[in-house]
Amino acid sequence: MSDRILVVEDHAATLELLNTLLRKEGFDVITAGNGENALKILKSEFPDLILLDIMLTGIDGFDVCRTIKSDPVHKNTPVMMCTGRDTLPDRAKSGEFGADDYITKPFGNRDLVERIRLHLRLKRMEEQLVTTARELQTSRKTLHDQTQLVEQGRIDTVNALLAAVAAKDPYTSEHAQKVADLSETIAGKMGLDKRSMINLRYASLLHDIGKIGVPMYVLGKEERLQKEELEVIRRHPEISAQIIKPVSFLQRIMPIVRHHHENVDGTGYPDGLKGGEIPLESRILAVADAYDAMTSNRPYRDAIAQNRALTLIAERAGTQFDREVVAFFTETLRATAPAAIRAAVRPETLASSLS
Repeated sequence: MSDRILVVEDHAATLELLNTLLRKEGFDVITAGNGENALKILKSEFPDLILLDIMLTGIDGFDVCRTIKSDPVHKNTPVMMCTGRDTLPDRAKSGEFGADDYITKPFGNRDLVERIRLHLRLKRMEEQLVTTARELQTSRKTLHDQTQLVEQGRIDTVNALLAAVAAKDPYTSEHAQKVADLSETIAGKMGLDKRSMINLRYASLLHDIGKIGVPMYVLGKEERLQKEELEVIRRHPEISAQIIKPVSFLQRIMPIVRHHHENVDGTGYPDGLKGGEIPLESRILAVADAYDAMTSNRPYRDAIAQNRALTLIAERAGTQFDREVVAFFTETLRATAPAAIRAAVRPETLASSLS
């Protein structure tokens, strides 16, 4: 069965071109010439994706998008905003109203089709995740073999979430795996119990899942992000927590995920928590997250040297990072890093972090 796309465009020639292109690519296409007609169609039709022009006569694309995303029936339907006027306020407004992507005219046919297929893949992954979660809820039993099935279901659920991230941003998925390993090692040094270790690993793997909700142009931007774009990025801890909320076994890690960008001096986000108000697991995750981010190549900068990253983290102990966590992190690196890094991480560095 073909994926169904609703195209909303008030320019007749453009509407016909998109209709022809998408049908040739094997999609089932529904068309609407204005926002009012689009909302009327959505009362009886259930498209898999909506391609929505911003500058519509009558109700504009922003209001149509906001209405769609507030409708329980269609809120999970991907919406791609289309416009010939590429401005930062329009991009920020699209993200604020829940749009999944933003594409400017004139666009290449191949680019448009590939981005449509990407969002359709993400939608199917999310639907599979919901199905897996429901199956998990009904499969819990007390027998040993059924317990193993539940655990496998949990792993499958986490893997499905990670696959959804990887489909949009491969770096985020690889980063999550490395952060999870490092967080687990630090927590082991600190003597956390088994349950806390498991919670921390799940939280580390899923801490950036909310970047699914960040437009691709922001994730891949090579220049410095604008203020509005930073605000979009800074919403990802809250989005991450909301994504995992429907999965009952992950609800216990929601505070860890939500607060992994809090600073111990209270200057972090989203809630401005400080010191012991921040879950210990979040404080561990924050250090591991920062270290891997610093030592990895990103579109907007090259990786920095490991010894430089260690110095920066040590300098921020007591302001951004928890002093005790930094001390155990430093000890962990001394035990596992190459000789050159071990030489840079001297015992006095460990002592100063605890002072």
